[in-house]
Amino acid sequence: MVVRKQIPRYVHLRDKSTSGRYECPLSLCVLYQPVSTLCDGRLTATYSAPLLDVLVRTDRVDPLSEQTLGLNWRSPRYDIDAELTAADAWLTFADGGK
Repeated sequence: MVVRKQIPRYVHLRDKSTSGRYECPLSLCVLYQPVSTLCDGRLTATYSAPLLDVLVRTDRVDPLSEQTLGLNWRSPRYDIDAELTAADAWLTFADGGK
């Protein structure tokens, strides 16, 4: 697993086709520690892991499809994380907004 601190600013991916594929559907930001949910043995949407952990803390339900998640519902997406690591990106407020 790739573990690093989350960038506290909004990151833009330079390639527009890449930015659409790697956007968390809940936060509308670039995925951080991407993880997909497994429903009925198939991968569903991919989310940012910390955000998904908060949402499924009490109910094991996929936030978008509203399907019940089984025992092994979590699938880390190392392939997506590696692609995001290699992607060209820029920060909106590189100077901290000053």
